[in-house]
Amino acid sequence: MLTVIESLEELRRGTEPIIYFSRYRADQVDNGGARRSAQLRQLLAGYDVAVVSSLTKQPAAAEGNSARSGNAFFDRAVQLLVRCRTRKFREEFGRWLFFSDRLAKRWVKALQLRQKPRLLLVDDPIFFPSLIRYCTDQKIPVIAHCHNIETLSRGQVMPHCQQELLAYELGLLAQCRAAVTISSEEAFLLCNLGMTAEFLPYYPPAAIEEQLLMVRMQRAESDKRDFILMGSAGNAPTREGMVQLLGAWRSMGGLSGERLHVVGYGTEMLRDAGGIAGVEFRGAVTDQELAELLIRVRGGIVYQESGAGALTRIGEYLLAGVPVLANSHAARSYHNNTGIVEFACLHELRSTLVIFLSTKSEVPLLNQTAPAFLWRLIDAVLNGN
Repeated sequence: MLTVIESLEELRRGTEPIIYFSRYRADQVDNGGARRSAQLRQLLAGYDVAVVSSLTKQPAAAEGNSARSGNAFFDRAVQLLVRCRTRKFREEFGRWLFFSDRLAKRWVKALQLRQKPRLLLVDDPIFFPSLIRYCTDQKIPVIAHCHNIETLSRGQVMPHCQQELLAYELGLLAQCRAAVTISSEEAFLLCNLGMTAEFLPYYPPAAIEEQLLMVRMQRAESDKRDFILMGSAGNAPTREGMVQLLGAWRSMGGLSGERLHVVGYGTEMLRDAGGIAGVEFRGAVTDQELAELLIRVRGGIVYQESGAGALTRIGEYLLAGVPVLANSHAARSYHNNTGIVEFACLHELRSTLVIFLSTKSEVPLLNQTAPAFLWRLIDAVLNGN
């Protein structure tokens, strides 16, 4: 049974033996990270688990902020403090880390007043180092749910500090009993560093799975044309990859008779790249609008030159029966999957598209991997091992 905790007071009063501290709300499925967290919650349904979100509005914090709103001196002081504490990270990401850990310190105070939990699951420990240190001190086992090894993303750190910050993040992960990663490459890395780590392939939570299987069924009868380029422009590696892909599309003069639909949160800002023949910028779309596009496109194009973790949208394309054209970096954790056509670089994009258009693509149904290892980890902790 899952219990969603909405306040620090509820956290203090709780008695659940397992607590999942998430970076996403329990009702949120609007981005890849939120959907991966929803997948984990679905897998935890057979246990007595409290779910705590770092995005839940905390009344005490809200009141404190409102009392000081409009105080320019205070706001400036906070900015300087955050910048000083997180100067080795890019500013936006550093602020995210700073305020996430400030909330983690409140969680620790609440944990000190409640019945001691037997196990914690924590999204990306680098966001909540105070929580990890407390659990280490109190000998509370932690399983890290690793969306990404964040410091592998160069766009989030100062380049000259990256190796130092990577060592810091790996040190936090090493304090955990185990790590569950969404990337096979990151599980490989952690295992070779002596940590217990397992790869949990992304599979959409039930509500999203149902939508995608409906798309797959309707694709069987639809006429196909055009391609889709989808992602959140708020994510730096995704945005940079989309900009590079659009530049290549412009350079090759588009593709005769085919359009490229650019879809996703914030992608309207990419219109600044100027008019590109055969490109339609759709911005954020409704679930129904996205389904209609997926039913009729020939394939999805994915391009990234940097970034950690693995791309949830590739798994969702495959479940929906949509072939994927991706460069090797973007296809990480999905290599050798039938339904994925890989190309090495943007210079190969046109030839890859031409070959793709001349062949019939088969996309087998994506299988859900039973996470027996995760359940074994949890059961071992609950049984005192």
